[in-house]
Amino acid sequence: MKLAGLIFLFCSASLCGFFTGNRYINMLKDISRAENLLKNIVLCLKKEKMTVYEILENCSLLCDSKTKVFLSKLSPKTFYDADFLSNENKFCSEKNVNYILKEAFSVIGRYSAEDQISEIEFCRKKLNEIYLKNENEFRSKSKLSKSFGILAGAFLIIIFI
Repeated sequence: MKLAGLIFLFCSASLCGFFTGNRYINMLKDISRAENLLKNIVLCLKKEKMTVYEILENCSLLCDSKTKVFLSKLSPKTFYDADFLSNENKFCSEKNVNYILKEAFSVIGRYSAEDQISEIEFCRKKLNEIYLKNENEFRSKSKLSKSFGILAGAFLIIIFI
């Protein structure tokens, strides 16, 4: 019985570490997903003769499930709430990234194609900078969290033996 309790403690601590570590990796994935969405929007805008709804529909065909859910909630009337919708639909939980998405969506369908492309490309550049700035930090925090979980589990076993 004691052995089962020790194994449970070790597994619990390890899983907490792995869960925390995966949160950091998911933050990087969120940034990458947002950048990929903007890239697809730019590609659709370069074709020019697409409406806003066609752009959203085309992007939803090319993206993952989280992006599809996010895009299904978006319309030209809700572009100003893109940051709120992104967080609410678990597309991205990073505030800075959501703010940049809001900036990008605020120009879609309102200006000429060239102006839209330049603004969205600027937003993509910001997202790339955020990704590159945080990549090493988040990856190291992820490894540290996973290692700490395993070590905490081992420490708990030692304490209770």
